[in-house]
Amino acid sequence: MALSALSVPDALPLLNAVLRGGAAALLVLASAVFLRAPSSLPSRFGAALALCGILAALAGLPSIAILDPFDPLVALCSAACVPLFWLFTRAWFDDDFRPTWIDAAVGGSYPVLGLIISLQHEAPIAPLGLLDLLSSVGGAAFAVHALWLAWRSRNTDLVEPRRHARIGFIAIVSAIILILTGSEVAGRITGAIETSTLTGAIVLFAGALGLLIILVGLRHPDMFPAPAEAQANAPQPIAEPLDAGLEYTLDRLMTEERLYRDPDLTIGMIAARAGTAEYRVRRLINTGLGHRNVNAYLNGFRLREVSAALADRAQAEVPITTIALDAGFGSLSVFNRSFKAQFGETPSLYRKRVAAGGPSD
Repeated sequence: MALSALSVPDALPLLNAVLRGGAAALLVLASAVFLRAPSSLPSRFGAALALCGILAALAGLPSIAILDPFDPLVALCSAACVPLFWLFTRAWFDDDFRPTWIDAAVGGSYPVLGLIISLQHEAPIAPLGLLDLLSSVGGAAFAVHALWLAWRSRNTDLVEPRRHARIGFIAIVSAIILILTGSEVAGRITGAIETSTLTGAIVLFAGALGLLIILVGLRHPDMFPAPAEAQANAPQPIAEPLDAGLEYTLDRLMTEERLYRDPDLTIGMIAARAGTAEYRVRRLINTGLGHRNVNAYLNGFRLREVSAALADRAQAEVPITTIALDAGFGSLSVFNRSFKAQFGETPSLYRKRVAAGGPSD
């Protein structure tokens, strides 16, 4: 049959196949970008997301009998895209993020729900049920939460390429998840499955293209954190000359005025107190002092104050929580994680060891 002789009903499946195949090819390239990046939590989550996205793109193609036994695996991986996006976003935009067992339980429950729904739907157009609605609402909730976290932390990010990628990343992925969810629900309600499937193919192709442009166009050594051993073995770039005047001003604001004690301190507030442009403060803290986000810079001063207080016998009766809050930590979980990462032990063990005559590091 000549291409010009194709009717609209005949052309739609072909167009769907082309778009989904193109989306899968683009996601293969995206997974290669993630896999070639320094091994880190966000790069691993990103690679897993891209690989599962390939199966999700191909899931909308016509069924092939010989591949039917793999349908549950495809359904599981397709549903896993949503929690993987949630984890990837949190890991990429928060260098201190470490998944907890709660994250694993919440994230793992969604693909299982998707698998159960897939196994229950034997008819080509299954009616919309309670589990389907739960899956749609849950997927939207994952997306909205991740995107809100990415937007909320934008001002503390000192890695310029990553900070600039946020707006495009947020817009593209939110569109993919919300439009796909909406079109699937609408298609199931109205019975217009072909239209829903084609809409999904268009969104997947456009979204995969946009994400690949972001990943390739904004490649930068600091886009993903490198492991400590890789940083030690990598050739050190030529450091930019420090702004000595601004460095002195920041040091005075932190050591004398103890500006870091404000838990709500922002890069804009620091720049205002220093009497300079925000971008100069960002550049000094990131490029000059080597911090990827402003919280890491501020927490260094906070931890020094806390460790000194814990080693002070005169403050032996002061609760650790009070010391942490007074130093500017707005979250005890962040304080405990940061302290253990810095000193290799919990604050209470540190205090006991120093009280027994051990070194205060």
